[in-house]
Amino acid sequence: MSDAAPTRETRPTRTLSQPLLAPGQVVGGYEVSALIGRGGMGEVYKARQLSMDREVALKILSPRLALKDPSFAKRFVEEARAAGKLNHPNIIHVHDVSTATLPDGAAVHFFSMEFIDGESVQDLLDRAGRLTRSQIAQVMAGVAEALSFAAKVGIVHRDIKPDNIMITKAGLVKVADLGLAIPSQSGDDHNPERDEQGRAKVMGTPLYLSPEQARALPVDHRSDQYSLGATLFHLITGDAPYRAADAKSIMKAHVLDPIPDPIERFPAADPAWSQLAVRLLQKKPEDRFTSPDDLIEAVEAASNGVTLEQLARRKLGFQVPTWGWYAGGSLVVGLAFWALMARGNGSAPELPAPEVPPTERPSPKTTAPKAVKSGPMAPDAGDPPAAGLDTFDAALLDGRLKDAQAALATADATLPATVSAAKRLTAARTDLRKTLGARIAGARAVDLDALTTEVAAKPLPDEDQVWLRTTIEARRKDVTRVASKGSDADRWKDLARQLDKQRATLGYDAIKGVVNQAAVDFQAVDAKAHLAALANLGALAQTGEGALRAFIAAAHPPITVVISGANLDVVLNRLTRTEIFYISQAEGAPATTEKSTRGQVGMPWAELLDEALKDQSVENAPQVKAACLWMWALPEAKTALTAIADTPVAKAIGELDKNRK
Repeated sequence: MSDAAPTRETRPTRTLSQPLLAPGQVVGGYEVSALIGRGGMGEVYKARQLSMDREVALKILSPRLALKDPSFAKRFVEEARAAGKLNHPNIIHVHDVSTATLPDGAAVHFFSMEFIDGESVQDLLDRAGRLTRSQIAQVMAGVAEALSFAAKVGIVHRDIKPDNIMITKAGLVKVADLGLAIPSQSGDDHNPERDEQGRAKVMGTPLYLSPEQARALPVDHRSDQYSLGATLFHLITGDAPYRAADAKSIMKAHVLDPIPDPIERFPAADPAWSQLAVRLLQKKPEDRFTSPDDLIEAVEAASNGVTLEQLARRKLGFQVPTWGWYAGGSLVVGLAFWALMARGNGSAPELPAPEVPPTERPSPKTTAPKAVKSGPMAPDAGDPPAAGLDTFDAALLDGRLKDAQAALATADATLPATVSAAKRLTAARTDLRKTLGARIAGARAVDLDALTTEVAAKPLPDEDQVWLRTTIEARRKDVTRVASKGSDADRWKDLARQLDKQRATLGYDAIKGVVNQAAVDFQAVDAKAHLAALANLGALAQTGEGALRAFIAAAHPPITVVISGANLDVVLNRLTRTEIFYISQAEGAPATTEKSTRGQVGMPWAELLDEALKDQSVENAPQVKAACLWMWALPEAKTALTAIADTPVAKAIGELDKNRK
């Protein structure tokens, strides 16, 4: 690749025109404080909303662009409306969109949004070159949560990059700039914007856009995953995955070039983050994560040093081939090339001309990307091999848990490596039971025979086989009993049992599927209405969970918790789906972060939720609170549900609880 692209330092200095607005000027009810940003489409000011007496960021569309092409104004308004739909703690919130007239008579479009007192991830990269592991974990967790929420409301950002990820002084990650955001697309509704020559426009930043964006194809949430992967690659290595002399060449690289290995670019790179970057950078959308929640799970695993391959074998109990994470270089190039050839009449089509946002930052770094090598994974870091454990490692990697158990029985039980291996085997067996158990719990009669065959084919320890077969037969009896009685009351009881299992594991994302699957067999019209409300419970609770996590990360509230029956004053640091991180305030306690599982800690959840929902300006806060407390199976849920007794959600939960008895 060429190294002709100029850096920020070597670009010729431009003479900037005067800002549109001056400090102290009032526009549309906002008093301007200072210019804080300027781009190709307009300017951003720090301002004060007079009616609410609050600081905001005020984004003004360039009047010149609006006059030149009305589509700019349309896109500008769509940005505000798209952002307005995304009320989430990890997404910058839009307050208002309107127009105003300047003193010279020019009409301007503007919108106001949450003011972020902090800096962008690009600022961090400019200062440090690359991010630390803990910084990467912080950024990836916030962006993954934001993209998961956006995907669930059907919005694709299309411009995820370091410039558009902000970090507040309190450490909260916020996704910014939805100027290119659009509804998720399919082939049927895809109608790309076109230039004067009728060519499809490519929207996005070339260094980070997905292959489907580069080819002006339909995009969905998996396109944002790719851009996040390119961003993660930059955070790990200090540079974007592909560089070239011009935007068009970079776009071709995203479509055709082998996926570079972050560890080859930066040998000290963390294997877990590197493997996740490669998975997100897969050329085909179907080879990335199917579900946004799978992305969140992978990010949480990488934050704990768990690679995708380790995560997969823990969850599924069989080996995920290495090519699942690493695309073979020549094969990917060949397939992509012939896919492009197939679109034309024997010759590769020209990629559409890109629209390059003005914040694009080319760099002279020209390390040629190399194809990622396939092959077996190295042993886990920190777990040195021991005599007799080679067979164990191979069996565990292949998902042959029965063989791994047999190999472990012959190893020296006094060695630390054997103890570690035993823990890994226990974790793999537990995760297997949890994963297959969840599938069995939601299975219908037609699925159970296939599950029985699948379980029998797995090389599992005898006790796991017995447990799974027993679980399948118990589910078969439940399904048969409900079907034979044909009563909605029995179906309610069966649904309650399934939902209780999801509540026990905070399976927010599974609630809708469980309810919708059960709804097929219900007969009463009012039952159908209740089930429609129940299907939204998971999304409501997930909104509350996100707000609570954001509040804790930003405010670090001091509270009293109960651990092992004793009261303990702590400062909360972080909350995940499974763990609580805190610093003990007990006299003489070390000022280090400790953690406990959520089930081991008694906390004032209702009070914390109230503060979090208010702090994050969450809509429908009473319903979100009730959904969370019910999902967490807390006694306070009864009071919260009484407060919203007339809502469909409360009535649906009441019907469920009435029929579970």
